Amino acid sequence: MYILIPTVLLTLFTVLLCLKYIGDVVFATLVTVSICVGTIIYFKDRIKEINLKELIIKLSEAKKVLDDINVLAKKLATFLGYVNTHLNGAYKQRKEFNDLLDKFVDSTNATQSEKKEIMRKPRLVEKLMDPSLKKDEQKKITEEIDKLEIFR
Repeated sequence: MYILIPTVLLTLFTVLLCLKYIGDVVFATLVTVSICVGTIIYFKDRIKEINLKELIIKLSEAKKVLDDINVLAKKLATFLGYVNTHLNGAYKQRKEFNDLLDKFVDSTNATQSEKKEIMRKPRLVEKLMDPSLKKDEQKKITEEIDKLEIFR
């Protein structure tokens, strides 16, 4: 329902542009206003304050939005770790990827235990690919990897 009004407006403005009733600049302005109106309509329950003079829109649930983003970032990091364990590649590239993933997890609000859990399997697979690893250590790491559950 929220998307209906901006969609109708954009369709109307596009038809007016095609029929040459409005120019390019007017069309661009109307589209911009339509997108802004659509965004305001969509977030109308969360908007705390709108200040058009300074172009500020304050959301009343900004903390909730940030928490939702952090939850999504943790899930993304878990997924990337899972994907990394199933990719082919050299030890050096896997280590570089895991280091980047580690930094990404640090940028979220993940606790140390969550971070450890997210990075556990990728780091184990990285160890498994280490060329200096001995056969008996490989077997132990392989057994530990098999016991892990990535997604719960």
